[in-house]
Amino acid sequence: MVFFMTSPFRPFATIAAAYVASMTLISCVPESPATTMPTRAERGAAIFAECVATQCETLNLDRATLEDYSTLGGLDHVTALMISYSDFDDLSDIAEMDQLTELHIGWTEVSDLSLLKAFPNLRLLHAQQLAEGADLSAIGQLSGLEELGVGDRSTTDIGFVSGLSSLRALDISESGVSDLSPLEGLHKLERLDLGWISVTDLGPLMRLPNLKQVSVTLYDRDEEFRAQVQALRDRGVEVTEIEVIVMC
Repeated sequence: MVFFMTSPFRPFATIAAAYVASMTLISCVPESPATTMPTRAERGAAIFAECVATQCETLNLDRATLEDYSTLGGLDHVTALMISYSDFDDLSDIAEMDQLTELHIGWTEVSDLSLLKAFPNLRLLHAQQLAEGADLSAIGQLSGLEELGVGDRSTTDIGFVSGLSSLRALDISESGVSDLSPLEGLHKLERLDLGWISVTDLGPLMRLPNLKQVSVTLYDRDEEFRAQVQALRDRGVEVTEIEVIVMC
Protein backbone atom coordinates (compact mmCIF):
# COMPACT_ATOMS: atom_id res chain seq x y z
CA MET A 1 0.00 0.00 0.00
CA VAL A 2 1.30 3.46 -0.87
CA PHE A 3 0.64 6.43 1.37
CA PHE A 4 0.73 9.95 0.01
CA MET A 5 1.77 12.91 2.14
CA THR A 6 -0.81 15.64 2.35
CA SER A 7 -0.64 19.21 3.55
CA PRO A 8 -1.15 19.88 7.29
CA PHE A 9 -4.75 19.94 8.52
CA ARG A 10 -6.38 23.34 8.67
CA PRO A 11 -8.96 24.37 11.27
CA PHE A 12 -12.49 23.40 10.32
CA ALA A 13 -13.67 27.01 10.32
CA THR A 14 -10.95 27.93 7.84
CA ILE A 15 -11.93 25.07 5.55
CA ALA A 16 -15.59 25.99 5.77
CA ALA A 17 -14.87 29.60 4.93
CA ALA A 18 -12.74 28.60 1.97
CA TYR A 19 -15.50 26.27 0.78
CA VAL A 20 -18.13 28.99 0.94
CA ALA A 21 -15.82 31.43 -0.86
CA SER A 22 -15.09 28.90 -3.58
CA MET A 23 -18.80 28.23 -4.03
CA THR A 24 -19.41 31.95 -4.40
CA LEU A 25 -16.68 32.29 -6.99
CA ILE A 26 -17.82 29.25 -8.92
CA SER A 27 -21.34 30.61 -9.19
CA CYS A 28 -19.99 33.71 -10.93
CA VAL A 29 -18.09 31.81 -13.60
CA PRO A 30 -20.11 30.93 -16.70
CA GLU A 31 -20.06 27.32 -17.73
CA SER A 32 -17.64 26.58 -20.54
CA PRO A 33 -18.62 24.25 -23.33
CA ALA A 34 -17.32 20.71 -23.08
CA THR A 35 -13.92 20.25 -24.68
CA THR A 36 -12.60 17.13 -26.35
CA MET A 37 -9.02 15.95 -26.43
CA PRO A 38 -7.39 15.97 -29.86
CA THR A 39 -6.91 12.59 -31.48
CA ARG A 40 -3.42 11.20 -31.96
CA ALA A 41 -3.68 12.03 -35.66
CA GLU A 42 -4.75 15.61 -34.95
CA ARG A 43 -1.93 16.03 -32.47
CA GLY A 44 0.57 14.62 -34.95
CA ALA A 45 -0.60 16.96 -37.70
CA ALA A 46 -0.29 19.96 -35.37
CA ILE A 47 3.20 19.00 -34.21
CA PHE A 48 4.31 18.42 -37.79
CA ALA A 49 2.94 21.79 -38.95
CA GLU A 50 4.65 23.62 -36.10
CA CYS A 51 7.97 21.94 -36.89
CA VAL A 52 7.71 22.97 -40.53
CA ALA A 53 6.87 26.55 -39.54
CA THR A 54 9.71 26.86 -37.04
CA GLN A 55 12.25 24.73 -38.93
CA CYS A 56 12.68 22.66 -35.78
CA GLU A 57 15.70 20.44 -35.26
CA THR A 58 13.95 18.06 -32.84
CA LEU A 59 10.60 16.59 -33.90
CA ASN A 60 8.80 14.73 -31.11
CA LEU A 61 5.92 12.65 -32.46
CA ASP A 62 5.92 10.13 -29.62
CA ARG A 63 2.37 8.81 -29.05
CA ALA A 64 1.10 10.69 -32.10
CA THR A 65 0.38 9.55 -35.64
CA LEU A 66 0.62 10.94 -39.15
CA GLU A 67 -1.62 10.16 -42.10
CA ASP A 68 1.42 9.95 -44.37
CA TYR A 69 4.80 9.36 -42.74
CA SER A 70 6.65 9.89 -46.02
CA THR A 71 6.06 13.64 -45.58
CA LEU A 72 8.81 13.50 -42.96
CA GLY A 73 11.38 12.85 -45.66
CA GLY A 74 11.45 16.48 -46.74
CA LEU A 75 12.30 17.85 -43.30
CA ASP A 76 16.02 18.28 -43.88
CA HIS A 77 16.28 20.57 -40.84
CA VAL A 78 15.32 17.80 -38.38
CA THR A 79 18.27 16.03 -36.77
CA ALA A 80 16.41 14.26 -33.95
CA LEU A 81 13.21 12.31 -34.72
CA MET A 82 11.10 10.77 -31.98
CA ILE A 83 8.31 8.57 -33.28
CA SER A 84 7.93 5.91 -30.57
CA TYR A 85 4.59 4.48 -29.40
CA SER A 86 3.02 5.01 -32.82
CA ASP A 87 1.83 3.03 -35.84
CA PHE A 88 4.97 3.92 -37.81
CA ASP A 89 6.11 0.78 -39.64
CA ASP A 90 8.45 1.53 -42.56
CA LEU A 91 11.90 3.14 -42.46
CA SER A 92 11.67 3.83 -46.19
CA ASP A 93 9.29 6.68 -45.32
CA ILE A 94 12.17 8.56 -43.66
CA ALA A 95 15.13 7.20 -45.65
CA GLU A 96 15.81 10.66 -47.10
CA MET A 97 16.62 11.98 -43.62
CA ASP A 98 20.28 10.99 -43.77
CA GLN A 99 21.11 13.98 -41.57
CA LEU A 100 19.53 12.34 -38.51
CA THR A 101 21.78 11.97 -35.49
CA GLU A 102 19.03 10.73 -33.17
CA LEU A 103 16.17 8.32 -33.91
CA HIS A 104 13.54 6.88 -31.57
CA ILE A 105 11.38 4.08 -33.04
CA GLY A 106 10.65 2.00 -29.94
CA TRP A 107 7.22 0.43 -29.54
CA THR A 108 6.39 0.84 -33.25
CA GLU A 109 5.47 -1.64 -35.99
CA VAL A 110 8.89 -1.50 -37.68
CA SER A 111 10.12 -4.98 -38.60
CA ASP A 112 12.68 -4.34 -41.37
CA LEU A 113 15.77 -2.54 -40.08
CA SER A 114 17.88 -3.02 -43.20
CA LEU A 115 17.34 0.64 -44.15
CA LEU A 116 19.19 1.83 -41.05
CA LYS A 117 22.14 2.05 -43.43
CA ALA A 118 20.45 5.20 -44.77
CA PHE A 119 21.35 6.99 -41.52
CA PRO A 120 25.16 7.04 -41.35
CA ASN A 121 25.19 9.98 -38.92
CA LEU A 122 23.17 8.33 -36.16
CA ARG A 123 24.65 8.74 -32.71
CA LEU A 124 21.58 7.63 -30.74
CA LEU A 125 19.07 4.90 -31.56
CA HIS A 126 16.22 3.69 -29.37
CA ALA A 127 14.59 0.64 -30.93
CA GLN A 128 13.03 -1.35 -28.10
CA GLN A 129 9.94 -3.53 -28.46
CA LEU A 130 9.67 -3.54 -32.25
CA ALA A 131 7.35 -5.69 -34.37
CA GLU A 132 7.59 -9.43 -33.82
CA GLY A 133 10.40 -10.99 -35.81
CA ALA A 134 12.39 -7.80 -36.34
CA ASP A 135 15.99 -8.60 -37.32
CA LEU A 136 18.25 -6.40 -35.19
CA SER A 137 21.50 -7.37 -36.89
CA ALA A 138 21.38 -4.31 -39.17
CA ILE A 139 22.10 -2.16 -36.12
CA GLY A 140 25.66 -3.47 -36.29
CA GLN A 141 26.24 -1.28 -39.37
CA LEU A 142 25.91 1.92 -37.33
CA SER A 143 29.53 2.21 -36.27
CA GLY A 144 29.10 5.77 -35.02
CA LEU A 145 26.41 4.93 -32.44
CA GLU A 146 27.12 6.25 -28.96
CA GLU A 147 23.79 5.34 -27.30
CA LEU A 148 21.58 2.33 -28.03
CA GLY A 149 18.37 1.05 -26.51
CA VAL A 150 17.25 -2.25 -28.01
CA GLY A 151 15.47 -5.53 -27.53
CA ASP A 152 12.43 -7.30 -26.15
CA ARG A 153 11.77 -10.68 -24.54
CA SER A 154 12.45 -12.46 -27.85
CA THR A 155 15.90 -10.85 -28.15
CA THR A 156 18.49 -13.32 -26.93
CA ASP A 157 21.49 -12.57 -29.17
CA ILE A 158 23.18 -9.16 -29.10
CA GLY A 159 26.24 -10.18 -31.07
CA PHE A 160 25.58 -7.29 -33.44
CA VAL A 161 26.76 -4.78 -30.81
CA SER A 162 30.29 -6.18 -30.72
CA GLY A 163 31.39 -3.90 -33.56
CA LEU A 164 29.88 -0.73 -32.10
CA SER A 165 33.18 0.50 -30.70
CA SER A 166 31.93 4.05 -30.11
CA LEU A 167 29.08 2.94 -27.84
CA ARG A 168 28.96 4.74 -24.49
CA ALA A 169 25.46 3.83 -23.27
CA LEU A 170 23.52 0.59 -23.81
CA ASP A 171 20.03 -0.35 -22.59
CA ILE A 172 19.04 -4.00 -23.04
CA SER A 173 16.58 -4.08 -20.16
CA GLU A 174 13.46 -6.25 -20.40
CA SER A 175 15.07 -8.39 -23.10
CA GLY A 176 15.82 -12.10 -23.30
CA VAL A 177 19.59 -11.57 -23.25
CA SER A 178 21.55 -13.89 -20.98
CA ASP A 179 25.06 -13.68 -22.49
CA LEU A 180 27.06 -10.46 -22.09
CA SER A 181 30.22 -11.65 -23.86
CA PRO A 182 29.51 -9.47 -26.97
CA LEU A 183 30.14 -6.44 -24.76
CA GLU A 184 33.75 -7.33 -23.96
CA GLY A 185 35.21 -5.20 -26.74
CA LEU A 186 33.15 -2.09 -26.01
CA HIS A 187 35.94 -0.25 -24.24
CA LYS A 188 34.16 3.12 -24.36
CA LEU A 189 31.00 1.82 -22.69
CA GLU A 190 30.12 3.89 -19.61
CA ARG A 191 26.45 3.13 -18.84
CA LEU A 192 24.62 -0.20 -19.03
CA ASP A 193 21.01 -1.06 -18.13
CA LEU A 194 20.44 -4.74 -17.39
CA GLY A 195 17.11 -4.40 -15.61
CA TRP A 196 14.73 -7.35 -15.75
CA ILE A 197 16.99 -9.70 -17.70
CA SER A 198 18.13 -13.20 -16.71
CA VAL A 199 21.88 -12.74 -17.11
CA THR A 200 23.88 -14.57 -14.45
CA ASP A 201 27.51 -13.91 -15.46
CA LEU A 202 28.72 -10.33 -15.09
CA GLY A 203 32.32 -11.34 -15.81
CA PRO A 204 32.50 -9.58 -19.21
CA LEU A 205 31.77 -6.28 -17.46
CA MET A 206 34.95 -6.60 -15.42
CA ARG A 207 36.91 -6.04 -18.62
CA LEU A 208 35.27 -2.73 -19.54
CA PRO A 209 37.76 -0.04 -18.46
CA ASN A 210 35.39 2.94 -18.69
CA LEU A 211 32.25 1.39 -17.20
CA LYS A 212 30.77 3.80 -14.66
CA GLN A 213 27.10 2.90 -14.14
CA VAL A 214 25.15 -0.37 -14.25
CA SER A 215 21.49 -1.00 -13.42
CA VAL A 216 20.47 -4.52 -12.35
CA THR A 217 17.55 -6.33 -10.78
CA LEU A 218 18.66 -8.22 -7.68
CA TYR A 219 15.32 -9.82 -6.83
CA ASP A 220 15.64 -13.60 -6.46
CA ARG A 221 19.39 -13.56 -7.23
CA ASP A 222 21.84 -15.96 -5.62
CA GLU A 223 24.89 -15.06 -3.56
CA GLU A 224 27.27 -15.65 -6.48
CA PHE A 225 25.52 -13.00 -8.56
CA ARG A 226 25.47 -10.58 -5.64
CA ALA A 227 29.19 -11.15 -5.17
CA GLN A 228 29.76 -10.14 -8.80
CA VAL A 229 27.76 -6.97 -8.20
CA GLN A 230 29.95 -6.20 -5.20
CA ALA A 231 33.06 -6.82 -7.30
CA LEU A 232 31.85 -4.19 -9.77
CA ARG A 233 31.31 -1.76 -6.92
CA ASP A 234 34.80 -2.47 -5.63
CA ARG A 235 36.09 -1.36 -9.05
CA GLY A 236 34.31 1.96 -8.64
CA VAL A 237 31.26 1.14 -10.78
CA GLU A 238 28.01 2.67 -9.53
CA VAL A 239 25.51 -0.20 -9.44
CA THR A 240 21.85 0.76 -9.13
CA GLU A 241 19.49 -1.92 -7.86
CA ILE A 242 16.11 -1.82 -9.58
CA GLU A 243 13.55 -2.31 -6.84
CA VAL A 244 10.92 -4.99 -7.27
CA ILE A 245 7.63 -4.57 -5.43
CA VAL A 246 5.82 -7.89 -5.02
CA MET A 247 2.05 -7.45 -4.99
CA CYS A 248 0.19 -10.13 -3.03
